[in-house]
Amino acid sequence: MSHSTHSGSSNPSATARGLGDAALEKGREIRDTVKQMGSTAKDVAQSGWESARDTASEYLDIGREKAMEFGETMETQIRSRPIRSLLIAAGIGFLAGMLLKSR
Repeated sequence: MSHSTHSGSSNPSATARGLGDAALEKGREIRDTVKQMGSTAKDVAQSGWESARDTASEYLDIGREKAMEFGETMETQIRSRPIRSLLIAAGIGFLAGMLLKSR
């Protein structure tokens, strides 16, 4: 009444070999997935770094332009009103001296 059906080979070494092959294949799949993840992470990090570098460079350029514009504006103001500019500079110097002296 008892029926014994074997779906696989009855040879234990063949079964072990099959399991070993399956484990090797899974190991290769995992290795490939990890490599792919590492490559993707590297690409994302590099892209983020390049973006941050480009943004910083843009801000630096804008800052340079603003500083040049400010310098030109100050030069125009000084040339158009030299006495006033001298008095303002003296006042700022006096205030700075008072603040530093009180420390």
